[in-house]
Amino acid sequence: MSKPPPQPPAVKAGNYVQTIFRRLFVPKMEATIDKDSKITHESLAKESAEALENPIKIFPKVQQAFIDNLQIPFPPYVTSGNKPFDAEAVVEHKATVDKEAILTFDTILCSMGIKYKGVPAYVVRTYMVDCGKDQADMYTVLTEVAQQVYGIIKPGKTGGEIYTSMTQIIKKECEEKSLTRPTEDELLSSCGCCIGSLTSGDLPEEKQYKLEEGCATKLVAGDVLFVYFVVNNYKGQFSLVIGDTIAVTDKKREDDRFIDTLTKLPWKPGDISYTLNQDNEEDEAAESSDEEEKQKAQQGRWASSLRHQKGAKQTAAEERARKQAAIREKKTREGRQGERTKLEEKKDYSVAGSLATDQIHSYSKATEMPKEKDKKIRIDAQRETLLVPIGGRVVPFHLCTVKNVNKQEENEWTYVRINFHSPGAAGASNYTPAQMFPKATFVKDLTYKMRSTPYVAELVSHIQKLVKRIKEVEIQLKFQKENEGVEAQKPLQLDMAITKEKRLKDVYVRPNPRGTRKTSGNVEAHKNGLRFSYGGGAPIDILYSNIKHAIFLPSNNEVIVLVHFHLKVPLLVGKKKTFDVQFYTEVMEEAEKLVGATMRRGTDEAEMEEEIKQQAFIRRLNSEFHAWTEKLPIKFEKPIRRQEFNGTPFRSSEIIRPTDNCLVALITPPFFVLSLPEVELVMFERVVFGQKNFDLLFVLKDYSKPPVRIDVVDMKALDRLKDWFNDKNIVYYEGRQSLSWQQVMKTVREDDAAGHWNPWDDEGWASFLDAERADTDEESEDSDSEVNIEDLSESSSEYDDDDDDSEAMESEDLEDD
Repeated sequence: MSKPPPQPPAVKAGNYVQTIFRRLFVPKMEATIDKDSKITHESLAKESAEALENPIKIFPKVQQAFIDNLQIPFPPYVTSGNKPFDAEAVVEHKATVDKEAILTFDTILCSMGIKYKGVPAYVVRTYMVDCGKDQADMYTVLTEVAQQVYGIIKPGKTGGEIYTSMTQIIKKECEEKSLTRPTEDELLSSCGCCIGSLTSGDLPEEKQYKLEEGCATKLVAGDVLFVYFVVNNYKGQFSLVIGDTIAVTDKKREDDRFIDTLTKLPWKPGDISYTLNQDNEEDEAAESSDEEEKQKAQQGRWASSLRHQKGAKQTAAEERARKQAAIREKKTREGRQGERTKLEEKKDYSVAGSLATDQIHSYSKATEMPKEKDKKIRIDAQRETLLVPIGGRVVPFHLCTVKNVNKQEENEWTYVRINFHSPGAAGASNYTPAQMFPKATFVKDLTYKMRSTPYVAELVSHIQKLVKRIKEVEIQLKFQKENEGVEAQKPLQLDMAITKEKRLKDVYVRPNPRGTRKTSGNVEAHKNGLRFSYGGGAPIDILYSNIKHAIFLPSNNEVIVLVHFHLKVPLLVGKKKTFDVQFYTEVMEEAEKLVGATMRRGTDEAEMEEEIKQQAFIRRLNSEFHAWTEKLPIKFEKPIRRQEFNGTPFRSSEIIRPTDNCLVALITPPFFVLSLPEVELVMFERVVFGQKNFDLLFVLKDYSKPPVRIDVVDMKALDRLKDWFNDKNIVYYEGRQSLSWQQVMKTVREDDAAGHWNPWDDEGWASFLDAERADTDEESEDSDSEVNIEDLSESSSEYDDDDDDSEAMESEDLEDD
């Protein structure tokens, strides 16, 4: 493999100075604040200077050739409090540190610079501790200015144009945030200067220029600029600065900019802000009766109160982990009382369930059994009981325990096999007796050898008919019981003076009560519910009290606009039971009717007219549906567009849309509606580095229901979903492989029935779902145990405010090329 081309000196210089800044100055500053210790500006600057001058102390593998070409043009500059920052003095190597001043925990400014092979690289940052609103807002203005100015810089632009743009952007951003615009005295007369080229720091006089008013020098590709944005002594309260070294490029990069940022330190507001919350800790220490505990509390006061919002010490991933830990701790404290349906409370309409719960009996006592004439297989049809001989005695089995019966004839003999419901058999996962008595012994089957006679054939046929009849009775009973709530609900109270604002006209309904062709009608909002009326059929009534989730999805590139109702108790629509009823209008179909005549003309003007009419029609439909939802006494949820992601809840990929309380996919049936209050935890499966997608699994609080899956989710949605679940206080875990959830839930149900299951203690979900995370932690510890020179390139996109991919610095990069 060919060796990659060496990096330009400017790139190496930028990587080196930002690495020392991040690895030495920032941790030292944070430790000082953390321990509430005192240090002078000079001492902090001197420690940073020693690290800059002696890279071998931090990077043992650094090449001597790199050290020989390294120069420190000026010592690091550190100041705090309301001290102004003179960027021009830094560039001209005239800035001096106040030797006696002590570092104060308010506004801290630091600058560093080096030269490698004569090419300089400078970086300046502001760190804010317990900043006020004006300071936070003004710093946000500076970050916006930096982003926009970086987008303006390109070859051919003059220094004067860039400076003018900077002042205009500051004015605009201050007006938008209702801030007082900085005065001329509070702004520097320049916002940058040319300090070299990518390969050389020696500039001829005609190449030396500043980004200041009136500068007519044009930027060229290869120029290395030190660009800074400074507000000094704003309102007499604070000073702020952001400064980086950038290189002008001749080609537009992926982010549409003509620059490469050479010093990639985090500078967004969340990256450089600290908050000290010491009052609560002091109160806790004061209330402690143990003097030793008071001392420990005082020593740890700063360590516990320092909160680095984001950045080197606390990445976004760490913040997610912190939130998850807090959610799990809260779950552990609250316990799990009342969160789900217990087994004995579950609805079971099977005859076997009634038998297991002593609601029915074959015989209450032995004297009720028919007297033995002979020891043969017989049927007590009145008691729905099968009597079979076992060990010389007649044993009764209720027919609901019989799965099926069959016979096999061989010459003069017939073998009769009776199969019973039993744990582990196919289709027996919901067999109530097996769930209620997990330790009981079940008979799986009995086989009898009998002489072939007409009696045997009639016996087998009779048993089969009775078993079939019991199954039909169970289905009918289940249907009646599950729909008792629907039939018993209060009648719809009609509003006879209904207005047009409460009526949606010419909408379709799903599921379709007619079965095949679409059904169109009107939806009316009455006093206590909705009524959908259509020609030639019974109306569909939905009570407000029966609506669990009401969702409004306007058309935004979708083919329909709809309102969807997810119900607490199912309705009968036609002959089908459903928890979901949807009313919708097909946007494109209606739009085509509206512009049909225009479409037939087929000219360019006609197509433009058609497009305009379609868009106007879609807006009108969205408005009509929205106005109708506003008239109803229920709250409608709208999908959060920025949180949408693609997944496969059933057989085809759908757009999954989060709302405030659920996840939905409503465009095509079958509808997917997952109510978040019913979710106990979320599992991210198949999360592997380099994998393009993963699977989502939701474990419900009702363990009798199977987990809900959404497969093949794009990996780009992973962090976004984790943040969203954190916001919803839902526990999640992550794993590299898919689990056998049927077996997992079987074990959980058994432990729960035995009283041994607590989902949030050490033996709960974390005992097996958190294993992958433990493995990952071990791997990360191993990988962090050795530091080499490649760590100089650690500036990843996480620290890159310009979304600039950092160049990798190999060991040879610090050699003399």
